[in-house]
Amino acid sequence: MCTRVFNTPKLLYDKDGKYDKVDYKIKIKNTHLVTGRNMDWPYPMDINIYHFKRGIDKIGFALDKANKWDAIPEQWTSKYDSICTYLKDEAACDGMNTEGLVANILYLSESIYAKDEELKGKICLNVMAWVQYVVDMFSNVEEVCEAFKDNEITMVGALVPTSVGEPPKPAKVHLSVSDKLGQSAILEVINGKIRINKSPEFRVMTNSPVYPQQIVVNQYWRYEWNKNNPSPSYTLPGTTSAPDRFARASYFINNTIRFTTEHEAIVQMSSLMQAVAVPLGLRDIINGGDQISQTRYSSVFTHKSLCYFFRATTDYSFFGIPMEIFNGASFQGLKLKKHYMNTEAMEESKKDKRIYNLDNGFNEYSGKLTFDDFEPVENIPFSIDYKMEESDSLMMEEDNNIS
Repeated sequence: MCTRVFNTPKLLYDKDGKYDKVDYKIKIKNTHLVTGRNMDWPYPMDINIYHFKRGIDKIGFALDKANKWDAIPEQWTSKYDSICTYLKDEAACDGMNTEGLVANILYLSESIYAKDEELKGKICLNVMAWVQYVVDMFSNVEEVCEAFKDNEITMVGALVPTSVGEPPKPAKVHLSVSDKLGQSAILEVINGKIRINKSPEFRVMTNSPVYPQQIVVNQYWRYEWNKNNPSPSYTLPGTTSAPDRFARASYFINNTIRFTTEHEAIVQMSSLMQAVAVPLGLRDIINGGDQISQTRYSSVFTHKSLCYFFRATTDYSFFGIPMEIFNGASFQGLKLKKHYMNTEAMEESKKDKRIYNLDNGFNEYSGKLTFDDFEPVENIPFSIDYKMEESDSLMMEEDNNIS
């Protein structure tokens, strides 16, 4: 379920195993940095794309629950403009800000959040607000890692909002961050504590196992491609499992030509994400049934020119949202208009979850979008004045005793 890839250049190491930072800075200057992401999920998803202005007061944990457990909800005023993808209006899963910082959350079944009784006196942040908080408050990966390294903020469990009638699922996630300086980090919540894995070489992230183990598993496959291997097999694993997708994405990103234009970098990353995507309708031949996660959308973020490209698997849509189209906008929140929703397919999906043709209302978009493709919104997710709906309350009230 889900794959993220960052196209940082290869590092040049000295004899002591340290990489040449001067050489890396030169490479970064000459590289069109992009991050790609596939969102995989068993069911169709209701996606919304927002632009938010800086200066919005926000809160990251429900006040009623904070009061119940004597916890302190994290509150902040956004420092940067951002473009974010939400599930419904409740969970930020991808985002980019005006400093070129990109954040993505992907599923991780090993995530274990703090228990309710452990929240007393702690500053708490709902994991569904993690992406929005990061792109609101930080300009680069180093700042993100500095903010979370001492576990002064406690991540709180939540539920993933769904769109076809099935019960919400526990939001077990880990966070990836990447920036225009070529730095990358993976943050995971294990036994209630945040663990940080930071390196420009951490280009790929999928799901289980936890990231340090994922790196170890991938070393086997890297050895199979290595010229120092006396008997290389030159093989790649082909299933849709997280370690197999990790190995393929790692192989592709480490063995592709570095193109000289941003357009080439964007379409290269888009094609790479398709190469590690999970086809619609793929059956779960191991466990039986049709509930295997399939790629619902793909996105590409450009760290320097600040454009968000989006491809919906079921809409035939591929479009770009340049950050610059919001320059001078007076609205605090803007939402991409939906031309229509396939309500018939939505109803059929509630009855038969094998329906795959549910569109997100984006299929008339193509090319670069303009300001006129967005409409103002007053009810901004996670803002102090956000009016919570019934599904939001359910999301916030999930028992944190989730392992």
